This record gives sequence, C-alpha cells and structure tokens, in this order.
Amino acid sequence: MLKLKQKIFIKTEIKLTILIMAYNFCKRLKVCLESLWFQSFPKNEFEIVVANPQSPDNLTEVLTDLKKNYPELLLREVIFAPSIGMDKGRIYNELAWKACGNTLCLLDGDAVLPSHALQCIINSTEQFPHHFHSCYRRDVPVELVYRFLSGELSIKYNFDILSSLAKTIEESYWSQFAGKIGFIQIVNRDIFLNVRYDEGFLTVCETDIKFADRYIGYVNDSRSDFRIPGLEICHLDHLRVWEGVSETQ
Repeated sequence: MLKLKQKIFIKTEIKLTILIMAYNFCKRLKVCLESLWFQSFPKNEFEIVVANPQSPDNLTEVLTDLKKNYPELLLREVIFAPSIGMDKGRIYNELAWKACGNTLCLLDGDAVLPSHALQCIINSTEQFPHHFHSCYRRDVPVELVYRFLSGELSIKYNFDILSSLAKTIEESYWSQFAGKIGFIQIVNRDIFLNVRYDEGFLTVCETDIKFADRYIGYVNDSRSDFRIPGLEICHLDHLRVWEGVSETQ
C-alpha cells in the first residue's frame, strides 16, 4: 500500500487541475485554452492554472481577456520570477501545491485537445487512480498552425481538419518516448507531491522522462503503454525546439 505525505486541501467540486507553463507562447496558449473551453466535461469540475514567469508577450493581459471571453472557465494565473522561467520542474512542483483537483494534468501550452479529452481522462483516472496516464499525440504542420493562430480556422469548427492533417508521434523521432514525454502527463496529486519533478533546467524531454520513470516505479506500474485508449491530442508544431523561450511566428 502506498504511504503518502498529504496536504489538507479544501473540498471542492473540482476533480481535475490542469497545470500549464507558458513563456512567450501566448498565441498557441490561446488556442490551447479555447480547446479546453469546448470540452464536454462539466466546467465546474476542472480548473486551469497557468504559470507565468513574467512572460514578455503580455500574458497577464491575454489571460484577463480570456477570463472575460470564457467566464465559466476556472482559470488562474500564478506569477513566477523570470529567473525560473525555464525551470519546468520547480514550476510544476510549486503549482501542484496550489491545485484543488485530486488529479493533475501537466499540459504543454501548445497542445490542443479534442472535446471529449477531459472526460476520457477522468474515466481513466477513476478506474486506475494511482497510475501514470498519457495519450497519443499528433504533430500539426507549422503551415496549418499559422491558420489557427491567425484565426482563419477555429478549434470549435475545424478540429477535424487539424487532427486529420497532423502526423502521429509514432512516425517521428519522439516515438521512442511515447507515453512518457511531456505534452500531457496525468497523475495523482498526492503521489506527485511525493515523487516531484527534478528541479534545475536540463532539457524538457529529459526532465519529463525522468519524472515519468520515477512515478511509474513509485506506484510499481508494470504496464508497457501508459496512453489512454481512444484519446489523441494535437501539438501545434513550431520551427524551433522548445526551450522555454521560443514562439516562432
């Protein structure tokens, strides 16, 4: 039986907390949050916590506008010092203590979810509450990404286009890390608080994979595939490798 150090949390209706890092990624983040607005899952049962290490792209103003446009979305911003803007581990570790949901979804700000995604996540975590969960991923070509960033296409009406033209991760270099690397990692909050991310920026991929391996070992999960069946997310690809500082337009 797992023995966990637990923090006392105020009881709420919130089942799921989505943690997002966003540094110089406003345009993609807006599309990501739009996809969360169109979820079929009840909006009073999930919250979104966005880490802002004082991003230079007016992130606070963008989030304020999004709250006005999507008033039912439970959206919070947590300000961090610019000096830790690339330290994914430290940011996630601190955000986890602020989460209200029993389940954490660590989500990249350039990920776009189909409307049934959160319901799939809750179904899976209720069945296997201590497991590490992830999902399949598709990379959206940059030229198509620009059409969404410009507003020419919208998530509400054009998600099928985005999904159908995206390339599955199994066709790319990242296939060897499928189910462990970031983009989306879904975990139990109390277990996360015991396992935690490594702090100090290494590379995003290395940080993600080390955390996933440690979590999986902690709960003694012997599965070989951690992806939720029937769930794929889309990644709004970009021209540079993400290093905490790059939104290439």
